[in-house]
Amino acid sequence: MDTKLLLEYSIFADLVVGIGILALMMRKRLIRGFGYLAAFLAIGALEEIISIPILFFRKDIGISKVFAYDIYFYSHFAFFFVEYALLLLVIYSVFRQAMKDRKSVV
Repeated sequence: MDTKLLLEYSIFADLVVGIGILALMMRKRLIRGFGYLAAFLAIGALEEIISIPILFFRKDIGISKVFAYDIYFYSHFAFFFVEYALLLLVIYSVFRQAMKDRKSVV
């Protein structure tokens, strides 16, 4: 298997897994309890939804390589910062939940 094909499969797999986890979280009604994680997964899925047509279907859409690169670069750059801000919030919420005072059962 060549590298390009593996990269294509991994991008599609990332999208499917992200949307699948979001769907599972909705089904189990966990969105409210894990809001930052849901937002992180949604932003990642949105980035993939924008990236896939630009990377693989640019000719079908009818845009030039330069314009496609500009869209991909700036959208990826913006999503990068949003994702890492959300990742910090996910980590913070996990530690806050772990340190929450619980009543002892004893």
